[in-house]
Amino acid sequence: MIKKLVVTLLAVFSLSVMAAALEFSADVVTNYKGKPGPATSKMYMSNNKWRMESEAKGKKSISIMLADKKVVWILMPESKMYLEQKLAPEKMMGMSSKAPGEVTRKKLGKESVNGFNCDKYEVTYKGPDGVSKMYQWLSSDSWPIKSAAVDGTWSTEFKNLKKGAQPGGLFTIPAGYKKMPMPDMGSMKGMKPGDMQKMMKGFMK
Repeated sequence: MIKKLVVTLLAVFSLSVMAAALEFSADVVTNYKGKPGPATSKMYMSNNKWRMESEAKGKKSISIMLADKKVVWILMPESKMYLEQKLAPEKMMGMSSKAPGEVTRKKLGKESVNGFNCDKYEVTYKGPDGVSKMYQWLSSDSWPIKSAAVDGTWSTEFKNLKKGAQPGGLFTIPAGYKKMPMPDMGSMKGMKPGDMQKMMKGFMK
């Protein structure tokens, strides 16, 4: 789950890192090569804080990231529990006007995306799998609209973007939630597929 979250965060950071001083809500539509259909989430952003809500197989998950605390919380509404994951400073929105791990940026021209007239860039960056390239589309007033891997493996874009202040309560852990300890990676070696589920259930008692 954490590995998938990291990939999703990278895709979303490529959009939202340049919007660190903005406040808005939007639908985030992400496509992965070889995966059926797009994954759609709801995102709320307020300066250096964001919240993303998604649902898979009928189960809802919520991620909240706070740049000042250098932390992301993963909330599980069904069990009223949450995981806390520390993030490195270079991954934080608001720390830089560049995309995470950005090495170079080249403007390619202009294109219209989701009703916005955008400047299109080719960005070279260092990610989990080494040096990669992506395209990035920014509106004329520097709103991030879309990012996509040059090799076509993923794309992420904002739709139904609505500018404006967001309620502060969206970026806090709801009352009654219990913190779940992060599992030790060393102890997970050799675990069978059902072992993680049993461990999760143990925390929920």
